[in-house]
Amino acid sequence: MNKRGFLPLSEVASLVRDIAAGLTLAHQLKIVHRDLKPENVMVCRRADGTELAVVMDFGLAKERRAGAELQKLTATGIILGTPEFMSPEQLRGKPLDGRTDIYSLALLTCELLTGKLPFNGRTQQELMIARLRSDPTPLRKIRPDLSLPESLERVLRKALQRNPDDRYQTAQEYGDAVSRAASGEADDAGPFRAFGR
Repeated sequence: MNKRGFLPLSEVASLVRDIAAGLTLAHQLKIVHRDLKPENVMVCRRADGTELAVVMDFGLAKERRAGAELQKLTATGIILGTPEFMSPEQLRGKPLDGRTDIYSLALLTCELLTGKLPFNGRTQQELMIARLRSDPTPLRKIRPDLSLPESLERVLRKALQRNPDDRYQTAQEYGDAVSRAASGEADDAGPFRAFGR
């Protein structure tokens, strides 16, 4: 990202698929990462030379049966994580599950594709408020020079819903939807409620 600014859709879809697979495993083990961001993804090479994205730094990860120290920290309203990539429920200090990581992965997907996040703000606080109150900027507005499929916009809109119930319910579902949109297959984002509902 630092060298290239943004990546082509085919590369992003592959990386997202790998990240979603790693998150799926963590979520099956009842672990929520809580701090998914570009710096916590390492791109490695497989033996055949292809790239593989690996989710790193589970330092803020929380098991549903987390230790008393972490439970106490989050219960007292201390928000842990990187503000730019936090879900609305994380910003509000609400209980978290794997859907918060899906939201963060959707933000990461936007940044990989455009070099920018889909919310505007001059300060960290403005960016946080934007995620709580505003709709994300469509990718085509951020980068009009890119020709990204409308189905991908729908997938991202669903993944970035403020209400976790309106998002994809598993990281695998999200990764599969991004892959289908990238390959031009029919979009299955389906009907979902308007932002903020």
